[in-house]
Amino acid sequence: MAKTTSVRVVALIAMGMLLGVGWVERTPHTASAANELKVSLVGEVQSEQYPTVEFTLSVVDATTGRPVTELGGDAVEVTDESGRLQTLDVTPLSNGKVTAAYVLLIDTGSAMAPYMTSATEVARGFIAQMGPSDVVRVVKFNEGVDDSGTNWVRRDDPNLAAQVSNLTATERASLVRPALIRATEIAATAPDGYARRAVVALVGTDGVRTEPGLTIDTFKASIRATTFAFGFGNPPTGHEELTFFLEEVRTYTGGGYLPISQSRDLQGSFSNLVETMRRTWRIRLTADSLPDGIEHTIKVTVRDALQRSGQEAASYKSGRVGSVSPIQFGGVAPGDQVTGDRDVEVTIGGSKQWASWTVDLFRDCDPTSCSAVASSENRRLDWKLVSAPLTQGNHQLTARLTVSDGQREFVDTRTVRFRRAGNSWNFFAPALVLGAGAVALVVTLALVRLRRSRMG
Repeated sequence: MAKTTSVRVVALIAMGMLLGVGWVERTPHTASAANELKVSLVGEVQSEQYPTVEFTLSVVDATTGRPVTELGGDAVEVTDESGRLQTLDVTPLSNGKVTAAYVLLIDTGSAMAPYMTSATEVARGFIAQMGPSDVVRVVKFNEGVDDSGTNWVRRDDPNLAAQVSNLTATERASLVRPALIRATEIAATAPDGYARRAVVALVGTDGVRTEPGLTIDTFKASIRATTFAFGFGNPPTGHEELTFFLEEVRTYTGGGYLPISQSRDLQGSFSNLVETMRRTWRIRLTADSLPDGIEHTIKVTVRDALQRSGQEAASYKSGRVGSVSPIQFGGVAPGDQVTGDRDVEVTIGGSKQWASWTVDLFRDCDPTSCSAVASSENRRLDWKLVSAPLTQGNHQLTARLTVSDGQREFVDTRTVRFRRAGNSWNFFAPALVLGAGAVALVVTLALVRLRRSRMG
């Protein structure tokens, strides 16, 4: 038994050294695998870069209120009317737009007497890291639990500051297990809209603890909130039960544990705690199957490594076909000065494969009110732009692209405007002028001849 205890003490010291450089969070124990996820949209779906669509998800354990901090690339499935969409990446982000509810659980037993000033500073440091819309409730404990300190308040509430400033230690022992159970129950009463919930516990770890049932096995059925614990003091060798218990709570709930005496970056620990509770996920995907320029509903399904799942519905506005399969002109470009004939090519770019596609080309008219000068199916359109018939000035070519996925058709157009220019006459215009001059000359000569014949 002594050898086993020594091994655990060594492990505790090593863990304390590791924790000293920052907060260590743990993935929740698989016992919560049956819990479902609360999935919700944070902000609006962004589709300005269509066909790339981007949005941010909040993914939270619906029972414990713990944000999911690990998701694989295949954990998110997004579908619309066309079927499953291609997910490009799933990126974790700390998002200040989400809110959390915290129970600040403070030990006021005799073990905390040497550390109450430090505990006050820790409480203030944590509160300062809370977001402006986060809420907190102060709960104190020793042999019993006092939950009358505050209601759910924000960080700038004067009663919250007073509760923290007036912390004092008693001569009573501290019972940690019932205090954590009560804190978990209070966390579950967070106001509507606060799906993210956690207990932040400041616990004295000095002295010999004789509290019965201080193991995670007697606690699993009651724990329903992520717990981040700060330990004050050092237990005597061979009496580290409380410290080991707080480590087990950390591992089971996916929270954290930090011995204050060994911390060299307390501020970083506060930041990491809050960032954990603000974890969201940026999802980027390709939605290129319905390029019709209207709103489409998407269904998002998230399944984490513990096989918990949840769904959310949202919508995005698609772009037109040209965003997916760009209409490309060759031989003439916008703003060109055309002085001679051009070989014009029209095709489509991008990697999207369609069941069929057609290009129709129109010159100097609206495609809805005139006939195409050329058409092509499933291949590049080639057409000769003859400059001779064009009047001097502005002209345009409009390509109409119609694509089909075998069931639906989508249409888009692109117009290239150019100018007929040059120093020479238009071929037809000089011909008309010369032709009129020749006729006039013939008529004049005839009249002269007729006059002479009459005079003679």
